[in-house]
Amino acid sequence: GFIGVALFNSLHLLPAAWVADINQAANLLLAMAMAALGLTTRFGALRQAGVKPLLLGLMVFVWLIVGGGAINLLAQHFLQ
Repeated sequence: GFIGVALFNSLHLLPAAWVADINQAANLLLAMAMAALGLTTRFGALRQAGVKPLLLGLMVFVWLIVGGGAINLLAQHFLQ
């Protein structure tokens, strides 16, 4: 489904205003989903899991930030 929608979007068949509205709705729905995940988190379960999973999550977070920044810098370098 994702690839089909991406291909459809690449054809630019929808007006730009519609695409902007769809993107705004998608951002809102993503924020709602993330909030729902956060609201179902039980701190007792986090405490019971211990420090190692939290450290792993922190390492993945840092990796994504650094890796994403590096990819953006590389893309900007090659696109200029």
